[in-house]
Amino acid sequence: FQTVFGTSVFSLEGFYRVTHNNVEQVQSVYHENVILHTVENVGTDKALGIEALFDLSVASWWNLNLTGSIFQQRLDGLLYGEPISEEDLSWSARFNSEFKVFSGTKVQITGRYRSPSLSAQGQREGFFTTDAALRQELFAKKLNLTLQVRDVFGTGKREFISEGEDFYIRRYSERESPVVMFSINYNFNNFRKERLPETTEPEFEGMEELE
Repeated sequence: FQTVFGTSVFSLEGFYRVTHNNVEQVQSVYHENVILHTVENVGTDKALGIEALFDLSVASWWNLNLTGSIFQQRLDGLLYGEPISEEDLSWSARFNSEFKVFSGTKVQITGRYRSPSLSAQGQREGFFTTDAALRQELFAKKLNLTLQVRDVFGTGKREFISEGEDFYIRRYSERESPVVMFSINYNFNNFRKERLPETTEPEFEGMEELE
């Protein structure tokens, strides 16, 4: 379903996704005090849900984009000869706000949240991250200067819990933040990259370039 009002757009769509021979990272006890980390094909993963998008032109200089999805996930299969049957409700959201400060100058703020989700041996905890960027276009958009700041508030931490009959593992990781990047791009012709369609599960890394 999609409707347009003025220069703004609202859309809503449902999806049913089935992944056979689902690939997951798994752990097992290899030897006393030694854990083996590897990957396995773990049964079938099914997801049923809805995704919403709201693209709002608040003003001629301000655009707001909100996307979100919620889905019921179910994993059925075998791992090391033992049956697996897990089910959980997961959701994710993305917020993007773009400001045109001056002619050729844009500021972009992006926030992402992903709720906890299940895995074959446990759970991936949720996380939230915020990115920001400043872009300046020069010489009829041929020269672009971009300053990016990723994970502005240092909230992009990852936590995984895995457990089996004879082990329990909690992994926690975080990167140094914020990460500051500066890039210079010069276009020698009118070529523009095609943007790939977004998935229903936002990635932790990366930040889209200002368009």
